[in-house]
Amino acid sequence: MKGSATLSESIVMGFSIIISFILVVLVIRTVLSYQADRSYENLFESIARDIALTIDRTVSMSSSGNSEYRLPKGARADITIDYKYVFVKYGDQIVRKSYSGLIDSIPYSFEEPEALCFVKEDNKIRIFDTSCDQVI
Repeated sequence: MKGSATLSESIVMGFSIIISFILVVLVIRTVLSYQADRSYENLFESIARDIALTIDRTVSMSSSGNSEYRLPKGARADITIDYKYVFVKYGDQIVRKSYSGLIDSIPYSFEEPEALCFVKEDNKIRIFDTSCDQVI
């Protein structure tokens, strides 16, 4: 009888070590997954903020001119620039940032652009989904 009690204590100890190891791995995986998701979300929030700031900076120019914003490589997002708001859609999430400048009256919508060119003419901003070198 003494041998069987020792054996069951050893088995219980072994199971507790295995369960502890599994729990530690799951906690670490959850933390790292949350941080990766949050970093991904921060990327698109900064894209929306940078576009809004570029619009405001272009509007504040004293004369006609242009500004270019290049999206980070590998960032795949649809961008909509409407009256006073920039919407960046990635996957099923949407990030919205506001700006104060006046753009041309039409809303702009771009599917996964690599660069945006903001052209100021007649105190209005027109936006193209290409680099400013290619805008005539």
